[in-house]
Amino acid sequence: MEGNADLTFGPVPLGTIGLSKIRKIIEENPEILSIQNHSHKKANEYLKKSSCYPKILEREIDFRMRGDEENNANGLALVSF
Repeated sequence: MEGNADLTFGPVPLGTIGLSKIRKIIEENPEILSIQNHSHKKANEYLKKSSCYPKILEREIDFRMRGDEENNANGLALVSF
């Protein structure tokens, strides 16, 4: 499976978000361009800015690989810009 994943912008597959929306997000959050690797500190900062915080802390979240039939389904959004 390695090397076969679709490109994403954050957690969103590129085919599901328009270029104008990506530009708007980057304009409002220019630090996104400087993030080169995973950062636990940055993840916590973005979580605290999200519309689902702090309620998300009360939920159990199951992270797993999705099957192809699930990839087109709508799921829980963790971050809302």
